[in-house]
Amino acid sequence: MKKKSNRGVTLVELIVVIFIIGILGGLIGLRLNFSGIYIHSAATQLEMHLWQAKQLALATRQNVGLQFNLPNKEYTGISFPLEPGQKDHFEKQPLEARLQVNTINTTMNDDIILFDALGRPVNRQSKVYQDAVVITLQSGQRTETITIEPLTGYIHN
Repeated sequence: MKKKSNRGVTLVELIVVIFIIGILGGLIGLRLNFSGIYIHSAATQLEMHLWQAKQLALATRQNVGLQFNLPNKEYTGISFPLEPGQKDHFEKQPLEARLQVNTINTTMNDDIILFDALGRPVNRQSKVYQDAVVITLQSGQRTETITIEPLTGYIHN
């Protein structure tokens, strides 16, 4: 009489192999660096908030922008009424963000970037910037740069 040989894999062996693969996958996952994703997200968020401030300045015909707190890596939306009676558009719904980056650098001499009624970037004294305003975000080895053109206020990454 012939013996049947069972050359299959047992359930216990299969569970052990899956467990080992899971541990190895977890160790590899911990070594991945997600700073590139975070910095790109932070740059996109900042770019959209700058665009929103510019659009609000064009719509309301007053200076609107962002005030940076560089050491804390955060900013808030601000509006400077040009005429008495104009309202602060961020009073009821504030625009605030804290960026998950290591450093923020700007080419501005001030901590405020404003847009005037024509959408141009201006400083606190409502003087139009003559050179492009560059905001640089850095996290680990990755760097993202946002540029605001001087005469048009065009914002690009």
